[in-house]
Amino acid sequence: MIRNTLSDDERSEIWTGDNLDRQRSGLDIIEYLLGRYERRGPDKDSLVMNINGEWGAGKSFTLAKLCAELKKRGFPVVFFDAWANDYSDQPLMAFAAALDNDLQPFMPKSEAIKEAVGRVGEKAMILAKNVAQTYIDQQLQKYLGTNSTDLKELLSNGETPAEISKIAEDFLLQHGARKTLIELFHQDMSRLVTAIEKERPNGLPIFVVIDELDRCRPNFAVEFLEAIKHVLQVEGVYFLVATDAAQLAESIKAIYGLNFDGRGYLKRFFEVEYRLPDPNYANFAKF
Repeated sequence: MIRNTLSDDERSEIWTGDNLDRQRSGLDIIEYLLGRYERRGPDKDSLVMNINGEWGAGKSFTLAKLCAELKKRGFPVVFFDAWANDYSDQPLMAFAAALDNDLQPFMPKSEAIKEAVGRVGEKAMILAKNVAQTYIDQQLQKYLGTNSTDLKELLSNGETPAEISKIAEDFLLQHGARKTLIELFHQDMSRLVTAIEKERPNGLPIFVVIDELDRCRPNFAVEFLEAIKHVLQVEGVYFLVATDAAQLAESIKAIYGLNFDGRGYLKRFFEVEYRLPDPNYANFAKF
């Protein structure tokens, strides 16, 4: 892969206003990601990376400039402001809109990409209407005192009381339909990646940048993380998720209880974590 580079003037223009010296972090992240993709071997590779820093540490600034640099180098970048979409009960549908909007620059040049984006958007809307697996299990536990895995076994053994059997079967039917949709969604996302690769041989990976997830409602944040892990993550796509990991871990306890290991739970989703270094305190105070 040819690594597009920028002139000093181009980079200086992108990183204007860098009062906390975040350019260094942004370029370190980009070099790591591109280097990883070059070393991937025969596969396209996928990644979910946490950009971790406290509120006010410059995460949003870093991500905005990092996006600008990647776009200038010719890479497809999808930016999703999670907090701005926090009002929605359907994170996948909101994300599909961002995907469609941010990949528009590719569409006039390739009908294949346009069609692939359309298919991905359609599947996202259908999936958004189906209950997330986490929610299904929560509801099963609440109303039936079990989860989908245990319930399947009960049904197969004929041990489920008749009065709740219909409810249980409806839950499992919905879960089965959702699994099929997820598989189709993965196929369409993979076609999208392949179409972009053909259109721009040096244009992979696709970077999906998610900001402000730690500010969102706990239910929204958890459902979106689950969607990344189980629905959205495909070969050729790198996710960069900005969080204050400590605060997000505390927020998750609002769902699972005060004794829940929120930090351990987050490690299920992030393969790599980059901790923004502390800024120069004199510069920080001046800023």
